[in-house]
Amino acid sequence: MQEHATITLLANCGVLIRRGNVRILVDGLYSDRNHPFSLVPPALKNSLMAGEKPIGEINYVMFTHGHPDHFGIRATSQFLAANKVRGLLMPTDNSEPWMANRTRMMREWLDEHPQPVHYLDLPQGAAQNLKLEPGVEVTVFNSGHQGAHLKHNSNYVLLLRLD
Repeated sequence: MQEHATITLLANCGVLIRRGNVRILVDGLYSDRNHPFSLVPPALKNSLMAGEKPIGEINYVMFTHGHPDHFGIRATSQFLAANKVRGLLMPTDNSEPWMANRTRMMREWLDEHPQPVHYLDLPQGAAQNLKLEPGVEVTVFNSGHQGAHLKHNSNYVLLLRLD
């Protein structure tokens, strides 16, 4: 019998996907300031940041886009400094100066703290398939952000295949 994947909502858009020994965190390391969205409860965030139960070791960290309610430089760099991951999917978005600055700061941190990273820089409407390891694939598709005032921002749909 094949094992099913489980998806756990952490808060806002942050989810943890588990199947077998693979744990994927999507949009779960974001800023706790300057947005009205729900935050990961403190006890859960502490266990996430420490790689402890109930969450445990995270193998892949993925982000759909760089807005502060999906991605935080401080949370991501703190997590990666304390936890070894097999891969990071990091969108790059230079559509607005503040987004370009966030992209630059994260790239600089990653240059100083090397991680296995896949930078996502696809034009809107384009897709790419990434084989992360045997049995773990993700197809990324830049759909553009919802909302007329944000349509020029990148937003990646992540289609995961976990065999």
